[in-house]
Amino acid sequence: MAADDHAARKHGRRTVASALLEMCTALRTADAAPPGAVAMTGPDPAERIRRLISAPPAVPGRLSRALTGTAAAVVLAWPVLVAVAPAVLLGNPAHLPGAG
Repeated sequence: MAADDHAARKHGRRTVASALLEMCTALRTADAAPPGAVAMTGPDPAERIRRLISAPPAVPGRLSRALTGTAAAVVLAWPVLVAVAPAVLLGNPAHLPGAG
């Protein structure tokens, strides 16, 4: 399947799937492989074709990674902020008795 992926990057997913389909039909209609044909080994050709014509897996981009990192930082920092907030508020002189 790595060869399929390499060919798909170079020629397009649908082009490679179409070529696989043509090879399968040529091998079924002929008694022997046509001259110059390469043997198809590995997973079922139908599965290879289905995998090529299905949507490619999503690769997270920079923005997605940045948002995930920011969300993780907020989740990790939240307990500390909640624990420190009362001390910060009480440390403000405006809240002390007799201030003002």
